[in-house]
Amino acid sequence: MGVITQAMQPVLPPGPIRVFSDHEPEALRQLERGRNIFHFGNNSDHVFLVPLFHRYGGVAVVHDATLHYLAECTNDVIPGFFEASLAEEQPQRAEALMRLWRQPGFKRVMDYQEIKLLSWLNRASAIIVHSHFAARVVGARLPGMPIHVIPHFAYPSAIGPDGQAPLKQAARTRLNIAQDRFVVTTLGFVTANKQYDAIIRAMMQLPADLRARATFLIAGQVRPHEYDVERVIDQFGMRGQVMLTGFLSEARMRDVLLASDLICNLRYPTFGESSGSLSRALGLGCGIAVTDTGSYAEMPAGTCFRIPAKADPSRELAELFGQLMTEPAILRAHRQAGYAHARDDLSPALMARRYEEIVHG
Repeated sequence: MGVITQAMQPVLPPGPIRVFSDHEPEALRQLERGRNIFHFGNNSDHVFLVPLFHRYGGVAVVHDATLHYLAECTNDVIPGFFEASLAEEQPQRAEALMRLWRQPGFKRVMDYQEIKLLSWLNRASAIIVHSHFAARVVGARLPGMPIHVIPHFAYPSAIGPDGQAPLKQAARTRLNIAQDRFVVTTLGFVTANKQYDAIIRAMMQLPADLRARATFLIAGQVRPHEYDVERVIDQFGMRGQVMLTGFLSEARMRDVLLASDLICNLRYPTFGESSGSLSRALGLGCGIAVTDTGSYAEMPAGTCFRIPAKADPSRELAELFGQLMTEPAILRAHRQAGYAHARDDLSPALMARRYEEIVHG
């Protein structure tokens, strides 16, 4: 069996399983028809998987409940793939949607809402998603397809939140962040629906003494042509309190997580995303705030702070930031609960057994 992925090397159950990546073209020829697990996210890194999936088949793990951007990027290796997928998914509306998609200004509005582009996954023997929300979205596009919900695994740290103070201090030193700062962090590609403007507004609403101690750390690749976050920072005059890291190595990402007080994983609107970085943060016992919608609404009570799903949640965020800065015991309790959830319910070994049950049925 082959597990085909472009991500970190997973923890595997016992058995004849190999992990392939796009760096092993010779090994990819060893795939067995129908006995493979393909991981698809809505990004260009997974383009190389699409023709292999069509050729060999198997179980598809869908990390995002829309794959329109992956389908668009796949045109580079399969010309016309996007249009063909759209015609298959929405035959009555495909021509009109395609005209709108090509018009300047319409594409961003249509993203994720009108165009899911999941129908080509009907070649799968089964589909795995990471939330019940995603299962409903994918199931509506692929009626009759066996769909299984398996949460995204975490890598639980051997050291729980209560023992991480020295690691946090060292990480902040490497990142050049003062030890007394309250660090709010966002992770991953910088996109408009992660509500950076609301986080900045929230910081500005803090009392002067608390605001002076707050730092906003934006950890991830900035793509100005899609969302110009630096313009937003300048608009609010917050350059002195916002740090941009750009794309991060694995080691640097761990430092960022350790150095953070609160990870803000906001999504508005939500499109059924699952977040590997969020699971990694849980495994390290980070404090986490999520938008109370979509897949994030399924997180167990007490493991995260819930923010209302609306265009401007800055007031609620400001209240949360102020509370956590003045009452650290509340943050500590949530960190412990999130870490326990990652350790007991999201371990790689446990998730691997569930994958094995589906593949070998």
